Amino acid sequence: MRRRYIDEIPGCFAGSYYKVFNTRHFRSKRSLIILSPVYSPPNGIISNVITLYPYEAETDTSEAETVMEKEPRSWRYYYELMKSNTPLTIYYPICGGGEECISVCPYGHEIWEVVPMLSPMFGGKPRVRLRPFMAHPEKCQECYLCVQACPTGALHRSDQEIRHPFLTLIKNSIKLFFKKRYGIRWVFRKEHREKFKRNNPKE
Repeated sequence: MRRRYIDEIPGCFAGSYYKVFNTRHFRSKRSLIILSPVYSPPNGIISNVITLYPYEAETDTSEAETVMEKEPRSWRYYYELMKSNTPLTIYYPICGGGEECISVCPYGHEIWEVVPMLSPMFGGKPRVRLRPFMAHPEKCQECYLCVQACPTGALHRSDQEIRHPFLTLIKNSIKLFFKKRYGIRWVFRKEHREKFKRNNPKE
């Protein structure tokens, strides 16, 4: 992916750089400019989408986060994007957001990003949550360790389909007690508990 530098954007000036939710934020005199990496089907090339938001001069990082939360994409967008461009996809309504998949991946954040999206969780009300998204599938070795480590069954191969999401959730939750590897202790590790809380903020 070719980087878009601030000097290439008309009206921007250097020195106002944010990194929130794995997107890049710049401030111009009249706008908050957000560069979001997205796929360009069918070749899977990543490009930047530029979104402009008006802002006041005293805008800070917390306000930038608030702006991002106003119009997040639906989980279905990321589900379909991964399904058509990557070897894996995530059925986000049964994803807990503990990032077990990223933890076990040999390439971790070189492949995965955590992005904000509008999604329910385990039958709850849809709201903005942070969830894993495979941003660089070209680096994936298809070892499927992430699929084995997923505690809910939300992460699966793109050529497969979850027909009964909540039966899948119940089945995989029960299996956690019998797994020798990536079982209940794995899920409740401190790092995963903290990521679960961070990625599912209270309203």
